[in-house]
Order: sequence, then structure tokens, then C-alpha cells
Amino acid sequence: MKNSDFLERWGLSSLKFDAGFLEREFSPNDAGRLAAWGLYTEISTRDVARLDGGESTERSIIESTFSIFPITRDVIKKSGRDAQDVAVIAISFLNQVLRPFTAKWHKRYLNSAFTEESVKAEFLSDLEPVVEQISRYLGALAEIARVDHEEFSTKEISFNVTPERIPPRGDFDVFLCHNNQDKPRIREIGSQLIDQGVRLYWFSDNVIFAV
Repeated sequence: MKNSDFLERWGLSSLKFDAGFLEREFSPNDAGRLAAWGLYTEISTRDVARLDGGESTERSIIESTFSIFPITRDVIKKSGRDAQDVAVIAISFLNQVLRPFTAKWHKRYLNSAFTEESVKAEFLSDLEPVVEQISRYLGALAEIARVDHEEFSTKEISFNVTPERIPPRGDFDVFLCHNNQDKPRIREIGSQLIDQGVRLYWFSDNVIFAV
């Protein structure tokens, strides 16, 4: 399996890489696995998609997203040159997925821009694809590290979602926010609301639902 096949399997084929890297055989070594494990454990515990309401919600998301940059640099430096392939994926993810988001919203956060509802709606709209990509990225890291990624499976992203049932961005009736312990019950509630035609915006761990 080539690196390009591996990236496609985890929905990361939209990331841009050097042609030589994509054609190279996917064969992570011990250093790469340790680097992937370090990144996985750090990023999967960030607060990127855990909302608790109010302005602290935006603050925690932005700060946790921003923290992934120094964490990644530290893991890569400690892992050394033998973890080069993982470093290439990690740096590309930072620059192509996270940096555009943080470049826009970190400055607006510092300028206290989240007092308007329209800004909050725009923020959630921009956050959605980022959270989805983070979930896919975690899955790729887990496979490299040889750990179980079932808890953060990207299969959850398509749960009960069809294009015709997705409301315009920022247009929803109910917003569901919860901790990990309550996930099973929240799933039941969310499914019932969807069946009743309620427009739902739902954040769950490292997965986001918009239906």
C-alpha cells in the first residue's frame, strides 16, 4: 500500500504532498509509531470539539486547537528523523487544515468578536470541517500507532445525515452538547429529534453532526 492509499482510506487525500511521498510505500517504523502514538494521545484529549456554552466555548476550542501546534512540534523533535513520514503528515495537517482556521479565528477571539450571534454561527460553520478532519487525522495516527480508534470512528460522521436534511449553516432548532459519559443517551435523544423533523446541531467528542 502506498502512502497515497493510506491517506485516501482515512479521508485525507485532499491534503497536498510531494509526489515522491505519495508514491512511497506505506511502512511506518518504530519511531514513526511512537510519534503517531504521542500525537494521538495529545490531540485526542484536546478540547477542540467539546462545547460548554457561552463565550468559554469558543475560547476553549480556539485555545485547544492552537495548542496542537506546539504539541506537534515537540513530538516531532523528540521523535527524530526516523519518524520523517509521520512528521510530513503532521506538518501538512497543521499547515493545510488547522492554520487557516486559527489564523482567522484566533485574532478575532483576541479582539472579543464573539459577542454577536452571527459571528458565533460563522465560527461553528468554519469549525465543522476542521473537526471532521481532526477525527480522520486521529484515525490515521491510530492506525500508524497500532491502537484501537473505535471510540473516534469517522463512521459516526455520517450518522443519520442526508444532504436534503442539512439546514443552512447556522440555521438549526436545537444544539446538543454533552460529556462523553452521556453519549449513549444523547444519541437516543438526537435520533428521536431527527425523526421528528427537528433541525439539530450536535457536537460529540471529536465528531460534529449537522442534520
